Amino acid sequence: MKTLTKFKQQAEETITEMDASTTTADVANPDVPMFAGARVFQVPTNVFVNARLGKKKYAKWYNYVDEDNGGAEIREYGIKNPKAPIVLQDQASGAMMYLRYGRS
Repeated sequence: MKTLTKFKQQAEETITEMDASTTTADVANPDVPMFAGARVFQVPTNVFVNARLGKKKYAKWYNYVDEDNGGAEIREYGIKNPKAPIVLQDQASGAMMYLRYGRS
């Protein structure tokens, strides 16, 4: 019986240690702007206008979103989250549009 009680104590200690080390990294990040549950990327007006009409079939995304104007961050987010929507916001006017709609 003593071994069973020791085992229970060790298991409870391990669980409390695990609870203390658990974090929610991307769940509640107040620094990241969100709109309707989607991440919002602020881009210059020329990038916003280029992406406004959408991408033609088989065209590369870098033709629409420059790598130097925040496109690298958008690209990394799109690769990391392939089913998540991407929203662009114009820095000058504040207008928003979906660059990519989300999938389930």
